[in-house]
Amino acid sequence: MTENLLVKRIRIFYHKSDDVSNEVYTQFSPIIGTTGYPANLTFSISFFKSLGFESGETLMV
Repeated sequence: MTENLLVKRIRIFYHKSDDVSNEVYTQFSPIIGTTGYPANLTFSISFFKSLGFESGETLMV
């Protein structure tokens, strides 16, 4: 049970403008669990294309 407390859970919100928030977003990630500090996450270009973003667009997180 103690190990569960060490997992940090995050959700990332993506938007095409800098007013991105948990209320203003185009897409969001599933909940991601990590035990790393800091958390290092890697995403591919195809991942963002699958969310509907186009190559060359500015993406705010």
